[in-house]
Amino acid sequence: MILTSPMRVIAYVQEPLSNAGSRCRIAALAPGLAAQGIDLRVCPPMSDGLAAWCRRGGRLRRLIYYTLYLLLRLRDIPRAIRADAVIVFRGMFPIGRPWMEWVVRRLNRNLIFDFDDALWLRPPFATGGYRWIDLRASAKVLRRARAAVVGSPWLEEYALRHCRRVEVVPSCLDMARHPMRPDRPGDPPVIGWIGTRSGFCYLHTLDDVWRDLQRRHGVILRVVSNGDYEAEGLRVVNVRWSLEREIEMLHSFDIGVMPLIETPFERGKAGFKLLKCMAVGMATVASPVGVNRAICGEDESRGLLARTPEEWLERLERLITDPDLRRRLGEAGRRFALDHCDLSRAVESWASLLREVVGEGNSE
Repeated sequence: MILTSPMRVIAYVQEPLSNAGSRCRIAALAPGLAAQGIDLRVCPPMSDGLAAWCRRGGRLRRLIYYTLYLLLRLRDIPRAIRADAVIVFRGMFPIGRPWMEWVVRRLNRNLIFDFDDALWLRPPFATGGYRWIDLRASAKVLRRARAAVVGSPWLEEYALRHCRRVEVVPSCLDMARHPMRPDRPGDPPVIGWIGTRSGFCYLHTLDDVWRDLQRRHGVILRVVSNGDYEAEGLRVVNVRWSLEREIEMLHSFDIGVMPLIETPFERGKAGFKLLKCMAVGMATVASPVGVNRAICGEDESRGLLARTPEEWLERLERLITDPDLRRRLGEAGRRFALDHCDLSRAVESWASLLREVVGEGNSE
């Protein structure tokens, strides 16, 4: 098939572009796809500022949030008619049945569903409001989609039960935006974690480890998030996340950590926090859950793996007391990120899939 004009693709993302998934998995593709003749237009549900205002309050603001979300989505749905293909990332509305996806599929047959979490499982940090989420929505959307894109092989196994065409595209990074962290004394060493406050439940499983490390080595625990991490007897440096300061904050870590709980939900994680730390040349310790084992290497040549609190304490103490080991692991992790996780790889995979889907659609 020969296109005489740029391929037009609309992407509906479930969260504003301040969300790492919306920004890094979808919006970041636009410049690379444009160079290949594919015009990607991303439709977040609302602006970052409006979403933040709605979430800073009680039930009334939550009601305003969902009302605005619905109205703005209804405004954007007709854009699917004029597109050559449509991407839905995670979902078009956060609660209820996936009726919007059904409408979009009626308007455009070339629907591609992308997700990087086990959306069909209840996460350990779920609150009472999770009862409004349809855990069967992902299966319903997959059955309507022409193709699916997932973040890991474990998610691929699930997607293939409902969709015949599934592509694994790991979460990738714009490595040009992630320069190597400069050498710093690391005294006292800084253990860092970056993520949303919903992930605090994973950090809390190791509160005794953090306290032991502070008592023995005086380490600094720095948490970059949208909330304050607190635990009894633990000194924490909380830093508000911002896109402008994200790399600066990563460079301030000596050791990056990604603890997880061993449940089916966590097996679907794409290891994004781990890759962010590796991308800037930082030594890391992670739970051997999901793709973390593959990212760190079975021989732990790129990052250390720890399952129990005792293993976490031992691995972290090794890194704290051995700056050369931190340097070697950091360099190996960065090489892995450069070779396997650069955004250009995701662009190539998406461009190939979009041409395939649009070509099949036009031939029917």
